Amino acid sequence: MNAVITCLSEATLGAPITTTRPYALVPVINIPVVQHQIAALKGYKVTVVTNNEQLMAYCKDAKIACLHVEDKDLEKVLPSASLIVPGDILFEKPVETGKPTILTTHDGSEEEEAVKAVLVTLGQEPLREQIDALRVNYPWEILNANQALIKKIKKHVDKSVQIEENVTINGDVVIGKGTIIKGNSYLEGPLVIGENCTIGPLAHIRPDTAIGDKCHIGKTEVYDCVIMQGTVSKHHAYLGHSVLGEDVNVGAFTVTADYRHDAQEHTTLVKGEKVKTGRRKVGAFIGDHARLAVSSFFYPGRKLPKQGTTVPGEVIEKDRG
Repeated sequence: MNAVITCLSEATLGAPITTTRPYALVPVINIPVVQHQIAALKGYKVTVVTNNEQLMAYCKDAKIACLHVEDKDLEKVLPSASLIVPGDILFEKPVETGKPTILTTHDGSEEEEAVKAVLVTLGQEPLREQIDALRVNYPWEILNANQALIKKIKKHVDKSVQIEENVTINGDVVIGKGTIIKGNSYLEGPLVIGENCTIGPLAHIRPDTAIGDKCHIGKTEVYDCVIMQGTVSKHHAYLGHSVLGEDVNVGAFTVTADYRHDAQEHTTLVKGEKVKTGRRKVGAFIGDHARLAVSSFFYPGRKLPKQGTTVPGEVIEKDRG
């Protein structure tokens, strides 16, 4: 059986996180979406179809079959696929209908719309089958997906991990090779910490958090966050219910506010329109290579673009374009 994973949209709904990566490369528990999909498609011959050079390079390195959307072989690959999987959804197992089928979510997705447009040009109209899946379009949906998958992890601390005195580790915690957990740090699972990180001293890492490789999280409280590779928060700070891209530097006393006084659901702007998040707690969404000055204070749900900066003592009340 053949399955095609498509990554064809501009990934605009996920900005600023997807400004610098397609949905298929968004990390969930430190694993790109596309790898979760391939694992769920066990038994299928999988081909990725994309127009994204970054994803094509990733597939080449990972030895994943990949076609550019303009490749002449596309007309053979798509019609022969048993399943067409939009590259922005996560699922446990596919539904087999016996006919060419697009897997969809209840609310649809940006990638689903993009692949439908391509299929129209090829004169194809496969079945649409709704499945129980997590969509990864809006930035807070990355948190939702991370929260769902992290509950399934089992405790594993690589034998090379260094754990100093007075460190407390509770629950299911995964810590990658070469990482150091410095003294007086407190880790509450479920959480995932990547390879070659420095955590602490005096770090408080709370549940539902995924920290990528080569991060340095010092005297910081982190709760329900996705923090990507190379990000640094060495000083006193609070990062809650937030997504931070790669190579972000967090200044001392930075705070991501995450809770409304009336305890109601958060809304946030996406492409100029208010969108309900379905969450009572939403922090900040910060793009790759951003630099946060000391005492940066984020209103809930605010976004800072890639390479964005703040000045000391700044209150970020509105999204930055």
